[in-house]
Amino acid sequence: FEDLKTEFPSLESMKPLAQVLLENARTEFENASTKFDNTNIPYYPTSYRSEINSRMDIAEETLTQSEELYEHNQYYSSTSKSFNSLINSRFISYACDFFETEDEDFFNNIINEVTTYIDEASEKAKNAEVVGFISLQSVGAAQRRASEAKATLDIASKDYQESNSNNFDIMNFLYQLAFVVERSQSVGWWINIGTFFNETGEFDNETLENLALEYIEEAQQSTIYSSIILSEIGTSS
Repeated sequence: FEDLKTEFPSLESMKPLAQVLLENARTEFENASTKFDNTNIPYYPTSYRSEINSRMDIAEETLTQSEELYEHNQYYSSTSKSFNSLINSRFISYACDFFETEDEDFFNNIINEVTTYIDEASEKAKNAEVVGFISLQSVGAAQRRASEAKATLDIASKDYQESNSNNFDIMNFLYQLAFVVERSQSVGWWINIGTFFNETGEFDNETLENLALEYIEEAQQSTIYSSIILSEIGTSS
């Protein structure tokens, strides 16, 4: 949500989104708590239970912080805390499902499920309408989040495919998938958030094309700069 501070200065308009996220975070935390209390998670030989319990504390703490921030009309900060709580609550649910399942294809099935979230979010971001500078920024933010979710899933899937029972970090894998789902769901929030602001600066296709070319040029320059840095690192190592 960091882009929100710079891209949308009128944060009062975030109240509806903050309220929805806070309600979602409450529901998901309650569901995760119930699952945790009713799941047989071993203490040994690994520290799975303590790690999940730690995530439970984080989910509860950030939910409480979100509620306090919302009450003080700090809607941007509230949404950020709700998002954090949602990730941890989803992770707890996934972890509990892992310890309860007898499905040998659990990991493949959950990857497929998460992929569906990303596909839907990417399609939504791709087809979002841009009519002015506000929607340009909100849709752009949504598309970046869809790309981030896809990149995170690619990393998690690669780690899983290349892993074996001795080095596969199950908890980190499930946390990454939880992040991917919540990040994918945030795509819709970003697309819709522009509707809470007064659209300004309508432009035609020529203006949009010029803006796109500027973004492409900036991206190319960043790529070249990164290549130079990586080259220098390789030379000095």
